[in-house]
Amino acid sequence: MTALPISPNRSTDSDTTRSETVPGVLTERVSISNAVDALLTPRGVGGALLETMLIDLIADPHRRWLTTLEQQRLDCKHADPASTVVVLSALGAENPGADRFSNELAQRERQVVDLIPTAVVLRCAPLVEDLAVFIPTVTSGDVAFHAFGVGAAPWLSADELIELVARIALEHLRNETDRRGHAFDVTGPRPVHATELLDTLAAASAQTRSCTNHRDASVESTPCSQRLDPDVLADALATVGFDPVLVTEIISHQVWAGVDRPVVDTLTRALGRAPSDPVAVARSLVCSPVYAAEGER
Repeated sequence: MTALPISPNRSTDSDTTRSETVPGVLTERVSISNAVDALLTPRGVGGALLETMLIDLIADPHRRWLTTLEQQRLDCKHADPASTVVVLSALGAENPGADRFSNELAQRERQVVDLIPTAVVLRCAPLVEDLAVFIPTVTSGDVAFHAFGVGAAPWLSADELIELVARIALEHLRNETDRRGHAFDVTGPRPVHATELLDTLAAASAQTRSCTNHRDASVESTPCSQRLDPDVLADALATVGFDPVLVTEIISHQVWAGVDRPVVDTLTRALGRAPSDPVAVARSLVCSPVYAAEGER
């Protein structure tokens, strides 16, 4: 959960103008934290984030955000009427199907909306920036094993998602449009397969779409990424000591991120421009020292 607690001193105290984070087992999603920090400024659309609590349901499989909300007693009776609470959920959560991730996010949504009925729920496509964890693998020429589904999803830029959050908050602060209590789907401009984005990361890292084993130039080139059966990948992660809850979250998220889904124009209408192409966003990650460093953790 990334939370931006409301404080009158935030605009003058430089140490408090960065997002504060309650870590989750699946990290606090570096993609969201970095996007918040990049946009958070004392003035303009970014300043609206100072009056916003942002709850990322995808980042915390142990649901620590729920404990935090209950401890703070943040509900419709206690929340500051000038504040905006935005919940980041997942596409498909409103009508969960057979996949585990949609069903899990639907449950998380219900829990937080029960606590905060005025929350704005953004059901988001997968974020391109979350693929940064694969950068060290594809850069070194190793194969990125994954369990992404075979469908194409309309991958989304985290920066533009947070810009949308800020605009929602700004509308409320200016008494223009109150979107509290509503839910919106948010996607990128076109569907893309996860493997195409992984190949883009490799190409942008001065690799070709095939990665050569540098220890022996005679070794035949192998693909930069390889899909494994979800159960096979889960067993491999468990074998090397991953938290079982985290393993379940990783696998189910990847399966969900590889489901064919339609594009919606929420970002275009809100930002007044077309969303960034996911391949271009993926290419830019390799040039970002922030994401390259996080991927090495």
